[in-house]
Amino acid sequence: MTPIKCPDNTCVANVKQCSNQRVCAENEVLCPDNTCGSSWTACKSLNKCPMKTPFQCQNGECKPIKFAVLYDDDGCDAEIRCPKYSPFSCADGECVGDQSFCRVQPPCPVELPHRCVDRTCAESAAKCDPKSVCPASQPLLCSSGVCAKHAFECDSIGVQTCPEGKPFVCASGLCAESPLYCLPLHQRNGQSNFEGEQHLDWDIGCDSVRPHLCGDGSCRKEQDHCPPFAGCKNLDKPYLCQDGVCGATQEECDLRLQLIGECVEGTSRCEDGICRINCPHFNGCSKDRPLTCPNGYCARDEAECAGESRCPSDRPFRCITNECVADRVACKTPMRLHNTKDVILNISPFITRNLEFIMDLKSNAKFASLTIASGALIPTRFASKTDPSPYNQTDLDNTQIAIRPVPDSMITHLTHKIKEYK
Repeated sequence: MTPIKCPDNTCVANVKQCSNQRVCAENEVLCPDNTCGSSWTACKSLNKCPMKTPFQCQNGECKPIKFAVLYDDDGCDAEIRCPKYSPFSCADGECVGDQSFCRVQPPCPVELPHRCVDRTCAESAAKCDPKSVCPASQPLLCSSGVCAKHAFECDSIGVQTCPEGKPFVCASGLCAESPLYCLPLHQRNGQSNFEGEQHLDWDIGCDSVRPHLCGDGSCRKEQDHCPPFAGCKNLDKPYLCQDGVCGATQEECDLRLQLIGECVEGTSRCEDGICRINCPHFNGCSKDRPLTCPNGYCARDEAECAGESRCPSDRPFRCITNECVADRVACKTPMRLHNTKDVILNISPFITRNLEFIMDLKSNAKFASLTIASGALIPTRFASKTDPSPYNQTDLDNTQIAIRPVPDSMITHLTHKIKEYK
């Protein structure tokens, strides 16, 4: 039970659990830095950037998007940040354990004097490939804008981490229980301002330039540019509550309903808990079938999970391995519940590349990998009398391949019809 209401309107079991947050006036909003502002856009994020441009780049600039090379938007440039086990950055962009391991980088030739950000050489800055931003030694471009050597580094290098109780990273720099709690209190039911109004052409807190509200609290030009909500894929907390928090039981979700109100007219509560005009795609189960079963499928409640399993009553849950168990937590996480990485792979035509893009972060088990042999992407051309040298320099340029995960909600409704005569 949580009978005590704190000054910030959260409910707790004991008054000592109340945070030391400032109580703002009725027409003010509590900013991420614990000051009071006239509006959310007038606040500053924890890194001192304005909430309109909350992401701070390596050069100190504040941008509305962390990284947006694919989206034609105003974001930070790509960065090379080395992991703890290889902390030294060499001139060619490679990260090594000791500076003595760095290779000497030869200077650019006279005919190609300019060094591009991917460490290749070109005639001038204008001749550099704008989408080739990572060097060959760090060929993976993570969705955070960090160049990495391995896909698993995308979750640790240059990425803010949050405690288990508040696992979600907000654009403001705060950690929250779900995307809903990245928003200021007065916006959690979908109203844009203190008078309860909502502009029906764009989401709460956004504007006509970037009208779509993402789960981290930032706004983007297109809804598909937002990272999809991760959903509740941990079998320890398999219930998707209405406020976007993952709960261990249905009772926990029922109690959380007391923390949120109804969405304002013209909006509806999405899977991440935020009230929007149109809900974005998401991973995991939906609000209508909020429980993730041990086999990876979604159900309305545990009875539906157990009922579909055809297991004995004392072991009602069927795991993905077909084993029947008494407690769903005893099951291994099905492969279908692992989210893929959103990366861009910079491929040299002379090097074979291996990429593991589905991994279990706890065990480092690899579930899916991609191997691209050297020369595989060079087009096939044949010499002739009129063209004895059919290849040109552009055929040997690096190639970028983007691996973008498809949200579960885009494919769960798809079916493969079997023809009647089969």
